Amino acid sequence: MDRCYSRALKLLSRAEHTRKGLEQKLLLRGFQPVEISGVLDRLEEEGALSDRRFAEEWVRSRLKKHPEGKALLELGLQKRGVDESLSREVVKQCASWPEYRAALRGLYEDLLASGVEEPQIITSILRKKGFSSYEIRLLFEELG
Repeated sequence: MDRCYSRALKLLSRAEHTRKGLEQKLLLRGFQPVEISGVLDRLEEEGALSDRRFAEEWVRSRLKKHPEGKALLELGLQKRGVDESLSREVVKQCASWPEYRAALRGLYEDLLASGVEEPQIITSILRKKGFSSYEIRLLFEELG
């Protein structure tokens, strides 16, 4: 158990993980499911492992590097092992972050800079990036 715990801490020291993601990495390293489960429970109790913290950090990073709207952010979190209700909750919360509005505005400005000016085309591209029609309409109203 000590070896599994040490390995898990080492992985967490490099980057946040979801419980599911860390479990998979430990399984690949030959640790037994029962041992892993106990270690993950301990890490959660100690605060070293948190799906919520992973989700919030992943969303912040994603908004900076590859901006997406709420729909795609939720799917991305679920793909990484964050449970559906927590994904929805974190993404709903992130929509009020300045980073979220900046990501949408940045994508809009990038489209304009690349010569895309037709509102319908811009809307279509932003919808494909996971932003809602409502968010896009607010952006257009805000920019006048």
